[in-house]
Amino acid sequence: MTRKLERKERTVAMVIQISNVTLKRTTRCMSSFRCLNDETRNVCTVDRCIQDDFCFLKDEEPHECFYITPFGYSFICSCPTRSEIYRRYRI
Repeated sequence: MTRKLERKERTVAMVIQISNVTLKRTTRCMSSFRCLNDETRNVCTVDRCIQDDFCFLKDEEPHECFYITPFGYSFICSCPTRSEIYRRYRI
């Protein structure tokens, strides 16, 4: 007799907390802070951050955003909220 084992995947919601100061500094967000919502989170992949203000992205073609600037063959993100998410949670 063969038994089929079913493995159910569990997802755990992660609560992202960002300081009010940072949220107030993020004045040009086009996506209504979807990066803070666990269900809609779709953020660019950060390679590394410099001086807590600028993050180099791994993405070759990041989504459209006012905070993303081409830099040579890569892109830089200057979004205060995205930088804080990376610093606090390494996401």
